[in-house]
Amino acid sequence: HKAFKGAGTDEDAVINILAHRSKQQIEQIDHEYRTQSHNGTSLQHALENELSGSVRQLAVGVATPVLEFKKRALKDAVEGAGTRESTLIDVITQSTNEEVREISKDADLYK
Repeated sequence: HKAFKGAGTDEDAVINILAHRSKQQIEQIDHEYRTQSHNGTSLQHALENELSGSVRQLAVGVATPVLEFKKRALKDAVEGAGTRESTLIDVITQSTNEEVREISKDADLYK
């Protein structure tokens, strides 16, 4: 919360926090962030609103839960002109059987 308070965002603080934490620790930070925010805002949502450019893209990617990140990558790979097969292959081959089952249940991927 401190990195987002006042005028501007302390990007160095955000980078320092996210760069030195495991995915599990970032999920714990997200949980605490939701608990402490007035309306249950996620860390990912706060990063999207507070940052811009490549720092935003990287921070949001790091703060996004793995399964959600994979779903978004698959959806992005098939939207628009042409399919990016390499992204599809990367996501599917680097996913567990359980993740593939969960991904296949997501109706939003089929819209």
